[in-house]
Amino acid sequence: MTDIVSEWEVVLERVRGAASAFGTAATEHELREQNARLLGPSGELTALMKRMKEVPGDKKRELGQRSNAVKQEIERSFADALAALARKLREAELNGPAID
Repeated sequence: MTDIVSEWEVVLERVRGAASAFGTAATEHELREQNARLLGPSGELTALMKRMKEVPGDKKRELGQRSNAVKQEIERSFADALAALARKLREAELNGPAID
């Protein structure tokens, strides 16, 4: 039973690390794809959370809370990266060549 707990820990860290790649996205589409791989219907964190029934009863609360915290962290990182990308595109638009 502790195998699922260990696996859970590994996946949570991997997902948290993957969210740090949001800043490398060059387009909104790419950013949304990265987010979907983590939180989408078939995303890695979503798939992990669907396995909660496999977690021993004494660990469910702890892992559930940690999973939700990681999910919120990813959502904040995604929103921040999306806003930064929009700012970058807007600045490029404003600082680009003038159109008569």
